[in-house]
Parts: sequence; C-alpha cells; structure tokens
Amino acid sequence: MFLGIWAILWVSHAALANPILLEAELLADETRALRQVAPAREFLFLNNQVAPIWRASATLTGDNAEGGPAGLVSFRQFTDFDPVVVSINVTGLTAGKHGVHIHQYGDLTESCKSTGPHFKRSLIGNIEAKEDGTASVEFASPYLSLCGPNGIIGRSLVIHEKPIEYNRFPDIATPPSESQEDNPTLPQTEEQKVGNIVACGVISITKSKE
Repeated sequence: MFLGIWAILWVSHAALANPILLEAELLADETRALRQVAPAREFLFLNNQVAPIWRASATLTGDNAEGGPAGLVSFRQFTDFDPVVVSINVTGLTAGKHGVHIHQYGDLTESCKSTGPHFKRSLIGNIEAKEDGTASVEFASPYLSLCGPNGIIGRSLVIHEKPIEYNRFPDIATPPSESQEDNPTLPQTEEQKVGNIVACGVISITKSKE
C-alpha cells in the first residue's frame, strides 16, 4: 500500500516537473500505480489508460463579432486525488505568450466582458502561440479543482493578449493564496498587466466516457 501511494506521488511530481506533455509511458506508470493502491475500485481501463471520472471542457470564441481566436480546452481528472490534466488547443492567436485565467462567472451575455474578475483560487498559466497563431499544450496542475468550493465548472476560461509575469513556462509556479478574496471591487493588478481578453468560453461538464 505504501509503495503504491509513493508511486502515485512520484508520477504526479514527474508530470509537474515536465508539464508540457504527458508521455504515454508516464500515463502507463500512473495506471499501474492506481491498480496497486485501489485494486478493488472499479476503474475503466481503455488502451492501458485510466478513464477519467470527471471531464469538463470550454469552447473558446473571440471577444468580438468579427471572429478571432477559437479553440477547445478540456479538463480531465482520473481520480478524486489526482491533479487535473488540462489540454489547450487554440487557433487565431498572435504569436507569442498569452496568459490564461479562470474567471469568476460563466456568463457570456456581454461576450467576454461579463465573465467577471480573475478567480484567484485557481492557476493555469501561459500558453505560447506559434507564428501561425496556433497553440497546443497539455499538462497536469494541482492548483485546479473541477468541483467543490473552489471548483471551476460553471466558471469561464479566458485568454489574454499578454503573458502572466512568471519566471518559467508553463507557469505552474506557486499555488494561489487562500487569503485572497474574490472581490470584484478590488483592483485586479494581474488582470491589468495581461491586457485585454482575446477569447473566452464557459467551462461545462462533459461526458465522462468517450
């Protein structure tokens, strides 16, 4: 039992240390570790991988009537104790890094302007678009929760025109401060630094099976 738990912690640490891509071999190790820790639990194994018990996604559209960036962001959580695996695929961006935030509200009545302030109890980071405007990245984050009091389902994901000022990319650097309150009246210093929103989408629950 102890070795199984240690294996999961090691796999999670390795994924966070190299969050750009989750290698097939790493996922296979996690699958074996899960089998050791909870052999009695009814996991669904497809192609030697654990099927996520929670799945959510956000379809991104540009923040203007003339189009702009578009894409899909998916969130998967394989067990109640695992970090959330985030897959981001976007087109139509300007080349370079762009900050990605979770915003307080899943409200697009006024396009991206009605998504509210930055939901500080979450952390995603920067994505980097190529010269052709595409960005594709997959990583695991322990600073996201799909459900619960800090859950992101029902909120919105936004992409900003400028990057977040972190020291490395992707910027899974420090957990959000629990002392910060989500008060829309407070100055959003980080929001001001990252500039305007160029794309957004509401995070919704999707089917847990393919």
